[in-house]
Amino acid sequence: MPSASIGLYLGAGNAELVVLGGSGKNPRLIGSASIPFKGAFGLSERPQSAPPVPEEGASPAIRPRGQDEKDNVDQLQELLAKIKLPNNKVHVSVASEAIVIRYFQMPQLPPAERKMAVTFEAKKYLPFKLEDLVSDYQVVTSKTDPTVMRVMFYGIRKGIAHSYVQMLESAKLAPQSLEAMPVSLMRLLRQAQIAPADKAVAAVFVEPGAASITVFRDNLLYLSRNVTILSEPEETPAAPETPQPTTEGPLSPELIEALLNEARVSLDYYRRRFLGEPQVAKMVLLGKGVTPALAEQLSNSMDVPVEIGEPFQKITGIQNLSSHFAPAVGLALRGLERREDDITLLPPEVRPVQRDLLKLALVEGGIALLLLVLLGSLTSADIRSWEDKIRGEQQGQRLPPGVTRQMDAASLQRVRQEQQQRLQFVKAIAEPSGKTSTLLQEMTRLLPEEGWLQELHLEDTFLPPLDPDDLEANRKQLIRLNGSSYSGNRDRELEGINSFVASLRKSPEFGLFYSVFNLDSALRKEFIYPDLEVTQFSVSGASELDDLREAQRSGPIRRSGSRRRR
Repeated sequence: MPSASIGLYLGAGNAELVVLGGSGKNPRLIGSASIPFKGAFGLSERPQSAPPVPEEGASPAIRPRGQDEKDNVDQLQELLAKIKLPNNKVHVSVASEAIVIRYFQMPQLPPAERKMAVTFEAKKYLPFKLEDLVSDYQVVTSKTDPTVMRVMFYGIRKGIAHSYVQMLESAKLAPQSLEAMPVSLMRLLRQAQIAPADKAVAAVFVEPGAASITVFRDNLLYLSRNVTILSEPEETPAAPETPQPTTEGPLSPELIEALLNEARVSLDYYRRRFLGEPQVAKMVLLGKGVTPALAEQLSNSMDVPVEIGEPFQKITGIQNLSSHFAPAVGLALRGLERREDDITLLPPEVRPVQRDLLKLALVEGGIALLLLVLLGSLTSADIRSWEDKIRGEQQGQRLPPGVTRQMDAASLQRVRQEQQQRLQFVKAIAEPSGKTSTLLQEMTRLLPEEGWLQELHLEDTFLPPLDPDDLEANRKQLIRLNGSSYSGNRDRELEGINSFVASLRKSPEFGLFYSVFNLDSALRKEFIYPDLEVTQFSVSGASELDDLREAQRSGPIRRSGSRRRR
């Protein structure tokens, strides 16, 4: 069988399996199967009147539904028996109710410094300790605003993640990735071009007794909210030996009412929370029980167009598949697209990349040992290599810098030592490792609750003559930043900004590099909309007071500029 990708969605009431072949640009359906599935971890039994999940994320409920591991494995094996798989490697997604999803923005950082800064920032938004989660994040940058990182953070309780892995491995499956259902859905709608790149879209996915609402644009997942209606258990006849997938019957009135309310709340929250982001262009309905009547009900209560999604138009042989397979299809697309920035919530020790890296590390270890032996032999032969270069020059080859044809071995050794001293000098004056990350973490902690950072400018200058033994004597360190604050009360905003500057002056972390800070400006200005005003402020700091005065004479940095380090 040709190369294929397998997507397995373990949802609120069903498990769906899809196998795709071809490529990311030209996928085709190989097979699909679905069964009722009640063994998902992380979804607690909430009463029918349960309130909606917290804003911006998933419910923190983590209790299992009562199915033991053997029942879960039996259900999966029943699903696998319905379709012949090309291999046992599966990409898995679970209902978003089991996963924490957060979106926030940060100043642009070099890739090497992002992990620590993102982890620190994410702690502000999590209902759990970060140590209790398997987490991952994705960063999206915009060409129109390269100074800002848009961060999507995902987390799942470690116990839940390990339960899923154990269940899959007991069913003889090898999980390649684990992600939230909204991510799978977003990937499919992007591939189907249902979601324009410059517009936000609200996707509603309906399952038995539950629904989710996801607002996203291109690669950005802004928010995901859940609606769950759990009916009282009724006396029913014993189920047949081979249960059939839940049919796409009409939705319960309770679920429709909850969905209508949650859709209004979600769109209103998006408009208030994500100022400056594109408005929601339309709402797309997918899943079980989606009908034109439901679309009309939502349309009548919303101020955006509502349509029933047709997400499989660009996949060969899949036109007649029900849209409740959408998450599984989006998962299978992941295996065909193979994007490097895809997130995974598999525990690190079972990720395929980690296992491959272990093998690679053993190979690299052997290579490194061989290189050490070779480098040890180069010391005695170093002078001879320089003499060989001289002879090469005599034959028409170019001489190394600082070397002449008449030099003897002692002169060549002296040139080599001078080059080594220059290299050591450059390393000595380089910025201390982790400075930017440390300052950003501290700045994030000190910023007032109603404030945010927009630009950060760091500058180090060394003035001649330089003394290698006392570099700080002629070193100038400057920091300038722009930010904004909004609370609806100018006095409160100014109080918070002044408190922020005072905290910078007292901070031990900033004190390592800067001895003086000054509030350069704090002006009330329009922000995005004509009737919305915020207080924009500029702060500068320097290693010495004279350096700060000189920097202030040169003028503040422009708000349209980018973060620069020198």
